[in-house]
This record gives sequence, structure tokens and C-alpha cells, in this order.
Amino acid sequence: MKGSLIRTLVYVLGLLLYILFGMCITSYATNGTLDRIILLLGEKAKSTAVVAANNYSITDAEVEELLQLEFTDVPYHPANERLAEMFYSNGSDKTFQYAYIMKMLDENKIKYSVTDENAEFYGTEVGKPLDIMWLVDYPVGMTRDEILAEDEDYYMGTRRYSYVRPDDLSILQDRKPAVSLTRDEYGKHASGMAPIYTDEGNYVGMLGVDVYMAAFEESMRNVQWLLSLVFILPSIALSGLFIAMYLRSRKRLRAEAYTDGLTLIKNRKYINTFFPEIVNEHYKNITPLSVIMVDVDHFKQFNDKYGHQEGDRALVEISEAIGTTLRKCDAVCRYGGEELLVILRDSGPEAAERVAKRIQSAVMDLGIAHGSNSAADVVTVSQGVFTAVPSKTDSGKDFIKYADKGLYEAKKNGRNKYTVIEMVSCTA
Repeated sequence: MKGSLIRTLVYVLGLLLYILFGMCITSYATNGTLDRIILLLGEKAKSTAVVAANNYSITDAEVEELLQLEFTDVPYHPANERLAEMFYSNGSDKTFQYAYIMKMLDENKIKYSVTDENAEFYGTEVGKPLDIMWLVDYPVGMTRDEILAEDEDYYMGTRRYSYVRPDDLSILQDRKPAVSLTRDEYGKHASGMAPIYTDEGNYVGMLGVDVYMAAFEESMRNVQWLLSLVFILPSIALSGLFIAMYLRSRKRLRAEAYTDGLTLIKNRKYINTFFPEIVNEHYKNITPLSVIMVDVDHFKQFNDKYGHQEGDRALVEISEAIGTTLRKCDAVCRYGGEELLVILRDSGPEAAERVAKRIQSAVMDLGIAHGSNSAADVVTVSQGVFTAVPSKTDSGKDFIKYADKGLYEAKKNGRNKYTVIEMVSCTA
């Protein structure tokens, strides 16, 4: 009897210790996964903010106009509409909730401070000066009417303002791309920020892109309670599932980082990151590597005549058409604007020339009308083809340089053509 009681107490104690251990492991796993996801989303937001800041245009005069506007009028200002169009034209991304330009006010331009009525909203002491304002503000993927239906006080005057926190002050003063993880009056969020300047070259503030964590945190809390009730093999299995989910999420975010937002082919970052590795691989294997620089003929005139939306549609169709001419091991990448780079692994000059011919035919077969094209009455491309067996000193830039040279010759010779440049190595 006494021995049975002792065994029971040991069993109960062991079970309690196991439950405590399981809860600790569950909490650590879920919180660690959430932290990593937040960091990945923050990096993605920063990259998006940098691209947006580099492509966004605002003048000194518009900044002064926006400083004087009521918050209710901001959505209709051309500067705000340009920001909205920038994110809308790149497709709706449900990852992001807000895009904005955050400006720090001079002391003589501060209009408001924290009052008794809004102290709870701002989460700080009464009298705190509201010295930050959202110069422009766009709830990504939502119209003004939709945001007002969700929060009728969103465009109230004081909600356009906030106060400088230490992290914000450092970011505003450093004027460098940054990720900020904060909790403010709107909840916990990751912000990707990049400095933005007027067309005249004057510093405005930081262009920010926000990802709010409420949905992620709520999901993680629910899962944590569920996992706390499950132990031994089921607990291990579900923990493994979350690790797999995290790895898949990281893989997806990584894939998005190397994908062009318009054409959905590989982007310039992919070229800069992986092309040097491909060159080195062919050097070690002593096998030929070919690249084709493709440029849409008279693309500026096409945009001028038919509009940028048709230009975007044409780039998408051309990218897809080129993709159909390639093997799975090859790649087509957007190098910049209307220029595409095709990477052909283990391909000599004859194989590369065959691909160039297929690309030329595939693009012409699209039959996209182009009345301003000197080479034909439809959209065509010029191509520079370069093939070499890489030497130890060759780099991806060398291949691109010679492909560019071939592209120049193809354009010089009347466009809708390709020029093949073949060398033993780039340095030969």
C-alpha cells in the first residue's frame, strides 16, 4: 500500500514536471517562431520601402501644401494618390497594412500635444508634444470609404500626429534604411523604413511600410494553448510541424525576395546573388556558359503611344513567351526596365543561338501591335548573346558586359536581331 502510494506520487510528480516542461518548450517554440517571422516580414518591409522611396516623386511645394492640409484632405492630394498608385500598380500584398511618409516637425510647426482625452490612445503622459506627422498615408489595399467604415475616426486631425520615440528619432536622424519593431497606439508592428527626398534634393523624412502583428500573435496564442494540452509524440510532432511551417514561410519569403513583382520572373537581386555562383560552377566544371541580354525594341515609344499599363502587360507576355523557350535549368531574369537577362547553363554558342532564334520568333508570334517600331509593325526584341568557358578571374559582370556589347551591335544593325559573341573566356 505504501509502495503503491509512493509510485502514484512519483507518477503525479513526473506528470506535473512533464506538463511544465511541455509548456515551456511550447512557449519557447511558438514565441521563437513568431520572432523569426516578424524579423523576416520586417526585412521584406524594409526592401519594399527602399524600392518605393527610390521611385516616389514629391516636390518641395507639395511638402509645404501637405503640411497645411487637414488629414481629411490628404487622401485626395496628388502626392498621396501617387503613393497609393505605386502600391496598387505592384499588386495587392496582404502582408502590408500601411504605407506612409513620416516627417518630424520643427518646434515652431508643432500643432498638438497629448491631452486628457487622448492620453490613453497615445499611451503617454499628458502634455507630450505631437511632433511627428504622417505627410501622406495609404492603407494598403483599402479605399478611403473602406477605412472609414472600419474606423470612422481614422482621419481625425490629431490621429495624423504622434510623438518621437527614441527608435524613431534615431532612424529619422540616421537617414538610412531600417527595420523598427514597436508597439504603439495601433498595436505591435514591424516597420520597414527608407529615407525619402524631394525632387529638389531636400530630405523629407522616412517612407515607411507597416506590417501589424495582431493576427499573427492571436494565431500563435491559440496554437500555444492547443500544444500545451498535447505531450510526448503528438507534442513533438506538432512542434516539428511548426518548425516546418516556419521553414516554408522563410522559403516563400526568400522566393518573393528574388522575384520581380510585375513579371514574376527572377529579379536583379537574383542575378547579383546567384549568377556569380553559376559562373564559378561552370569554371570548376570547365563547361560553357551562355547569357542573352534581351531588350524590347523602342519600348519608350511603345509606352508613349499605348500607355504604361499596356507596356506592363507587354513585358509580362514577353517574359512568359521567353520562358517557354527555355529548359528548367535555365533562367530568365528582369535586369532592369525592359531589359531581360537569360542564363543558359552548360550551353555553347550553337545552343545559345538556337535559343535566341526561338526567343525572336516567340516574341514576334505574340503579335503585339507596335506602330512606333522601326523594325516591324509588332513588338520585337534585340539580343546580345555571349558564350564562354569561365576562367578563374571571370565574374558575372564580365558575362553581362559582353552580352551588352552584342545587344548594342544588334540594335546598331537595325534591331529585331541578335548578335553572338564567343570567347574562350571573358578575359581572352
